[in-house]
Formats: sequence, structure tokens, C-alpha cells
Amino acid sequence: RNWLISASIAANPMRATRAALVTKHLTFAGIPSKDFPNHLAGWDLRHPVYEKTLEPGEHIISYNRNASSYGIGATGNYFALAGATMSGVGIDSGLSGRNAVEFEVQRNVSVLEGTAAFINGPPAGGISGIGGATQIFIADKGLSSLTALGAAS
Repeated sequence: RNWLISASIAANPMRATRAALVTKHLTFAGIPSKDFPNHLAGWDLRHPVYEKTLEPGEHIISYNRNASSYGIGATGNYFALAGATMSGVGIDSGLSGRNAVEFEVQRNVSVLEGTAAFINGPPAGGISGIGGATQIFIADKGLSSLTALGAAS
């Protein structure tokens, strides 16, 4: 799958520009370059990708794994707008189970926003879904700008 993504990016200058923006943010976030292809596969580069600032008072959600069933309950780097489904942001809860947690932005935080890609095939690490929803990537350095409010409605 990753070689198909690489070929698709190389064949389209706009996708290449968008991929470069994603990799810039992944680099800033300290993501190892060996993991870039997996992250890039989660972005639908046919659609715009934006650098933007979330401002205090804005609300976003994260689909966090249940700590009791999987052993990992920490918030990751990927978020969504309220109302987005797990499948819409390329997540399959699988055996771990996930809960939507609502967060409020407390301080300005720089993020990357774009469209989640369709991820076909059996879930790998909880990644699989129809995509199409807005996803937001926040580097670890920006997570302290958020406060968890509890279960999203």
C-alpha cells in the first residue's frame, strides 16, 4: 500500500506539496521518519491540508482506547471535529474499544487539519475506516494546550 501512496504523491504536484506539509508537522512532532508512510496513508491528499491555530474555547474530540481493555488509555495526536465518527477518521475500535473524549482548547495551539483517508482492509493497530471526516494532528508539544472535559456527546 505504501508504494501506491508514494507513486500517487509523486505523480501529482499538489499531493506532493500536501505530503510535504504533513511530513513537516510529523518532523516537528518528533515522529520517526520510518513511520511517515503510515501517517501519510491516513491523510487524503486529494483534499487540502492546512496549518492552522486552534484558539481558546474551541472543542475537539479524540477517540481514546479504553485503558482497561488494551492497556493504553493515553490521548494520541489525532483529533476530530465534534460529530465525526470513528470510521470517518479512519479508526476501528477493534478489540480495544474506544471512547470519544471531548477536549477544550485552553491556549492557542498550532495544528495540521485535513481529510482522513479511506483505509481499506483489516484493521491494523485500530486503523481502518471510510475516512472523509476532518482530522486534526497536534504534536505532543501542543497537547498541554488542551483540557479533557469527559465523554463527548
